[in-house]
Amino acid sequence: AQITTLEQQLRKALDENALLGEEMHAKQHLIDTSNELKAQYADLTKMFEQQKQMLDFSQRWVDELTGKLEEARHELEHAHERDQDASEIEELVALQQKKEENDRQRELMEQKEEEMTAKILEITASFKERIAEINK
Repeated sequence: AQITTLEQQLRKALDENALLGEEMHAKQHLIDTSNELKAQYADLTKMFEQQKQMLDFSQRWVDELTGKLEEARHELEHAHERDQDASEIEELVALQQKKEENDRQRELMEQKEEEMTAKILEITASFKERIAEINK
């Protein structure tokens, strides 16, 4: 009877040990997942900053082209008064086309920024969930 009790205690201890091992494995998996998410978050943050810098550069370029376009429009008004040749008008059209192309590029950059923001928010939410699981 004493051997049976010892066997039962040994089985119980082995079962508890197995459960502890599974729990430790699950926690390590959560830690590994958390570290992966942190790395992804850092990468996305870096990409977001790069996209933001590109967008800022693009915006400065748009502003510069807009200023040039305004100058060109002003010159065009004077060109009509002075009856200047058609080459100045062609230059204005080229500036307008550049501005329109730059506007399209800026819109694309803004769209990319929105996509990056959505990805970062998604990873942040997942990261918070994982941390909550780890803390449980």
